[in-house]
Amino acid sequence: MAVLGISAYRTGWGRRDARVGPQGATVAGRPLWVLPNPSGLNASYQQPALTAAFAELAASLPPAAPHEGHPQAPAPDEGAPQQTRLC
Repeated sequence: MAVLGISAYRTGWGRRDARVGPQGATVAGRPLWVLPNPSGLNASYQQPALTAAFAELAASLPPAAPHEGHPQAPAPDEGAPQQTRLC
């Protein structure tokens, strides 16, 4: 799970000392990350720093299962419910 915005995380979780990156905690068994808010109003993180933070999170994720429309995705079973993975 990733929270966008260090201020949002600090307020929501009551962690004033939190920094961008992995938090050493989990939510529903998944690692909890804080990422900089990608809003154009966020002057603290410019594009290179945003890219680096999001890339660090992406590198920590396990490989995703093939999804519909992906060249390696298996053909869907007729009548089977389809699942969508957002990342």
